[in-house]
Amino acid sequence: MPKELTARQRKILNLIKKIINKNGIPPTLQELGDALGMAPPSVLQHIQAIEKKGFIKRDPFKSRSITVIESGGPEKQEGCIVVPIMGTIAAGAASSEANFNPKLRNFVVMGKFLLPKGNLLLSVNWKVNG
Repeated sequence: MPKELTARQRKILNLIKKIINKNGIPPTLQELGDALGMAPPSVLQHIQAIEKKGFIKRDPFKSRSITVIESGGPEKQEGCIVVPIMGTIAAGAASSEANFNPKLRNFVVMGKFLLPKGNLLLSVNWKVNG
């Protein structure tokens, strides 16, 4: 069970959700700082605390990598769609060499704005041998 957020952390989390729902992509630290009247290093401290409490995930080496973790799972995130990962395919391999496993339970969460309307989607892991 995640720890409770402070009022400031809740405000930042709600702003992150609002920006993702509006733009389809997570905000940068600069964008959050501008909206909140805070310097990016201060925003980063709050983001790290929110992440530590289990409300978001992020890659510290990538911009716009914040993912909100909802209690109902990723399929409950507004503005997002869950795309199943159906298997692995080797880089440069012919389609007969693909290893698909419909029982896999892995998925990737993507912003709906990235996806064409009305199409069935699935994803695969791309394995590079070398």
